[in-house]
Amino acid sequence: MNRPIASAALLTLALTFAPGTVCAQSISTSKGEHALPLTTGYRLPAQYAEATRIAETAARELMADAAASEKAMGASLRETAGLNDEIRREKAEYERAQASFDASNKKYLSDLAAYQQRQTALSADIRRHGEQAEALKRQSEGAAYASEAARLNEWAQQLGSQRGELEAEGQRLLGEHERVEAERARLAAKRAVSEGKLKGQRDQTVQNASGRQDKRTEIYRQLRIVVDYLRQIRNEAGQLNGRPPARSTTLEQAEALLQRFERDKSAK
Repeated sequence: MNRPIASAALLTLALTFAPGTVCAQSISTSKGEHALPLTTGYRLPAQYAEATRIAETAARELMADAAASEKAMGASLRETAGLNDEIRREKAEYERAQASFDASNKKYLSDLAAYQQRQTALSADIRRHGEQAEALKRQSEGAAYASEAARLNEWAQQLGSQRGELEAEGQRLLGEHERVEAERARLAAKRAVSEGKLKGQRDQTVQNASGRQDKRTEIYRQLRIVVDYLRQIRNEAGQLNGRPPARSTTLEQAEALLQRFERDKSAK
């Protein structure tokens, strides 16, 4: 006599209420890949024991990865602090150089203004000397003429001396101008190089921190999967054996680690 064939609906119902219903998942750690077994159809304690062994191995490796990740996050904080210190040092050094330049430039501008005033005054004196010399030409020779001529000659010598001093001062100021502009260009170049270097370091630091944070988040995400898996299969094994499962130190440590991770996230 032929045995009746179960309908698709009855087969689905039977699978739904089977003792083992945990889905298979793949876990990646620094040590390798772990496939958490699909427990559908499990009927033997040994099957659950093997699934527990695989899951606890993955959990221990993930906890080790989490510890390494926390150290890496600490390194990111130190890198950020170090970068902030370097930014402050670079800023202070630039500000000192800028202050020195500002003082030098201020003195140059003050000297230039004084030079221009002296130049204007000399030009006015030369013009007045010329006017008085022309007036002398129209006078008759005599004692007054000789005295005025002597005065104008002495004044001409003084004007000539002042002109020479101003020419020397003009040459000095020209050199000072070139020095000030060279220092201005040097400061601008230094600032551009410093900002470029610090930007590169900042971008690298941010990239490192972001990568480490993503890795840390993924580790804890997978640890949560393994913890949930362990809880489920331990519950299934307990139902199969008719008694609560033995204590799992690995599971307790993983749960505590996840709780600490969640507290840290909430505190931020």
